[in-house]
Amino acid sequence: MKTCRLVLPSVLVVLVLQIGLGWAQPPKHGGTLRIALSGEPAFFNANQGPAPGAPAFFISNSIYNSLLTLTPPALTIVPDLATSWDVLDAGRTYIFHLQEGVQFHDGTAFDAQVAKWNIDRIRDPEVKAWVRPYYEDIDQVEVVDTYTLRVRMKEPSGALPMALAGYFQGIPMVSPQAVEKYGEDWKRHPIGTGPFIMKEWIPGEHVLLVKNPHYFKPGLPYLDALEFRIMKDPLTVTTALRAGEIDLIARVPIASPAPRTECGDHGGHGAGHDPHCRLAQPARQTF
Repeated sequence: MKTCRLVLPSVLVVLVLQIGLGWAQPPKHGGTLRIALSGEPAFFNANQGPAPGAPAFFISNSIYNSLLTLTPPALTIVPDLATSWDVLDAGRTYIFHLQEGVQFHDGTAFDAQVAKWNIDRIRDPEVKAWVRPYYEDIDQVEVVDTYTLRVRMKEPSGALPMALAGYFQGIPMVSPQAVEKYGEDWKRHPIGTGPFIMKEWIPGEHVLLVKNPHYFKPGLPYLDALEFRIMKDPLTVTTALRAGEIDLIARVPIASPAPRTECGDHGGHGAGHDPHCRLAQPARQTF
């Protein structure tokens, strides 16, 4: 049987990890995707504090949701934990209508009060959120009802939707009860609404995420698990990829050649000619 593995430049791999994987064939349910990270995640603070760094950001995208998100190829702003939003007063007021029945990984409910709590945390100077400058134009956040949130701006602005959707996952929604339960250690126990739940974090070895059986987007995620392996040595990473011990690498070593596919017995044809070789393409899918 012909086999194929793909070595990609880090920029494309970052994009793949942020917005999911799209294959030439329809996705199938089941399986574990094994991803090699070149560094150890520091913490998972959902932007509530200093920048978490690339390894944690790669992983967090599968744990948390924001109110809005981006979908390719045009990077269009679309609803995520919000179902829709209205822009009033020439951009001075935003009304977000939220998904109903969404649960955090700890079983607690997501609603407008929780959304307000998360946004206010980002805006709180004491939290020292590294993304706070993106939200300094917000004047007030108000709960209209259980599933409706009003955001008032200091002056008319069209920047809020892009901030919530496109700047480092916007404001990822965290369970307030998880923060209360774990205290400062909540950053090592991330509880979001995302497609995967953190099951295990062994520093220096791996981070294991498992499928969220109660994810609010029907049919997702496709995979049963994501395993992020900490592999700092470039030679070890590339050897493991070629041996089939991992499926994806988050950063190709600088010494590596240009993007290529490694396909068994393809008779000299590239991946574009061999139906058994599959190229990773950006698409709006959740693993």
